[in-house]
This record gives sequence, structure tokens and C-alpha cells, in this order.
Amino acid sequence: MATYTVKSGDTLSKIASQYRTTVDKLASTNGISNPNRINVGQKITVPDSYSAGSAKSSGGSAPKTYTVKSGDTLSKIAAKYGTTVNAIASKNGISNPNRISVGQKLTISGSGGTSGSSGASGTKPSSGGTYRVRAGDTLSSIASRHGTTVSKLASINGISNPNRISVGQVIKLSGGGSSAPVNNGPVGGTGGSASVKGQRAADIAHSLLGRNASELKRAGVIPMDPNVPNNVCCANFVSAVLRKAGLIDFHTNLVTGSNSGVRNALGTMLKARGWKVVPASQARPGDVAIVNNGRHVELVHSNKNGKVTLIGSNNVNSDGSQRISYGSPYGNAWFLTPG
Repeated sequence: MATYTVKSGDTLSKIASQYRTTVDKLASTNGISNPNRINVGQKITVPDSYSAGSAKSSGGSAPKTYTVKSGDTLSKIAAKYGTTVNAIASKNGISNPNRISVGQKLTISGSGGTSGSSGASGTKPSSGGTYRVRAGDTLSSIASRHGTTVSKLASINGISNPNRISVGQVIKLSGGGSSAPVNNGPVGGTGGSASVKGQRAADIAHSLLGRNASELKRAGVIPMDPNVPNNVCCANFVSAVLRKAGLIDFHTNLVTGSNSGVRNALGTMLKARGWKVVPASQARPGDVAIVNNGRHVELVHSNKNGKVTLIGSNNVNSDGSQRISYGSPYGNAWFLTPG
């Protein structure tokens, strides 16, 4: 058995991808009841058959069918089943790996790891190729997408801290993955439609689930203001995510007053830049939700026939400080979408 010590920024999905195992396997081995709750310094036991860099090479079992749940991403599903984003996308005819829907049925190929198909539609090993980091990317998601490991990418690229990569950074993929990375849209504020950037914002927010506002302010993963108290970071978080996704070019820590038009309140500033108020039925991923009678703000993560799921910096810790978590519209919620 190998033992891994959880570091700041880790998720069970990221660790599973690094060791070519699954979230379920790690959770079961370590008695983890909630895979979204692991702690820095926690020791994770990795079964011997899933050592880092040793992907499964057997033919595997028959294909499985997976039903997409709220909060899922193709990267998370790929890590769970020990396969790659490209393999699932190819198998299911998905042209945009960032767009899957709750309830969608996905066929998961019986063979996982990097063995893959040698045809053009699969993810095949290659001796070269590069990938340019986009907003919301992590080294883990890039490794999963290209059929390699975090440790290998870090080694090839001289990355001392796998949790710190930058938008626009070029990552060498030598030794694994497709030499032609999936094109998921332009970086940050360099163009692209509002819907693409909105999905990017939702993906960024989702990638930060479970992390404390106090830690995110220090980590620099998104451009949060480090001087805001840990119990009132909702607008700080939303502004930072929208900026990283390229949807806005400003930052505000204020949401209270959005209902009454206070000049520096987030809702007011978005309206001044052409964002439109839409009903819940039209809210899209990455849209802004002003809730609790104008005193709190979150981002739209998904919308299933008018049932909206949010992600935001919420007061869910026992000490009253905030952590990134799912939420639901409440308190005369209203929604803003880019104009």
C-alpha cells in the first residue's frame, strides 16, 4: 500500500487521477463517507494495485452506463472510472466536453487507463504535443484529459507545485495523451461567447468546491481580495471567478445594495455593463444569482428545467466562516446574465 498526504488544493478526484485509481476506491479503502471532505495533512492509503504512474492495462470489463448527476464534470467521471475525458467524449459523440447535462446517459468503455484506442477517435499515447492552460484548468484535469499523470506532467515541465499553473502557460504532454488538445474555447478575456465564458465560470467555481474562503484568498488560484473577512466573501468569490473566466474586468466585495442600485454593489455594476435580469427558467451556468433579499450572491452551476443549483462562498463552517459549496435560490432570488 502507498500512502499519500493531502496537500492544500487537493481533492479526492485529483488524487485518484494522480494514482490512476477511482474516487470510490480511495473512499472505500480509507473509510471516507463524503468524498468532498478531505483535510490537509490527512493520510490517504492507495491500494498496491493503483500505484502512481501504473495505469491499468488490461482489457477491462464490459462497457458501463453512467447517469450524469448535478455537479458532475466529464473530468470527474473520467477520474472515477479510470479513463480519460477524450475517451468518454469520443464514445458518446460529445463535441464539447464542458457541456454535459444532468440525467444524460454516458457509456463508459470497459478499458480504462492509457491503454485506450489507437484510432484517431481515442486518446492515444504520443511522444509530443503541448497544451495551453485555460481558465479553470488544473494539472489534474489536464492529466486526465490527456491520459497521463500529474506527477509526469510536473516532471516534464519542471513544475515544483502542481497546484500552481497559470492561464496561458504551455504544458508539454510528452509521454501521454492526445497531441491535439480538445479546444474548449479561448482563454480568459480573449474573446468567445458569453455562454462559453459562463460555462467556464461555472467550471471554475465547481473546481473549487470544498475549499475554504480563507485558503483561497491566500492561494491565488482566483484573484480574491485577501483583506476581506472570511465570513463575508460571497461577492469577493463571485467577482474573482467572473474575472478569471473573462466575463468582467472589475472586482467588488459588495453585494448588499444590489436590489436598490447602490453604485458599488455587484448587481448594480453588472447591470451598468449590460447584464440583463432573467427569470430562473432562463438562468444559465455562470450567471449571477442575487439571493437572500439582496444580501448574498452565488453563481449558477446548473439549471434543470427551472431547478437551479448554485455554487458560492457560503457560511457553512462551524465557526461561521465561509466555504465553497452548493446552494439554492432563496429570499426573492433574481438572476443576471451577460447582455
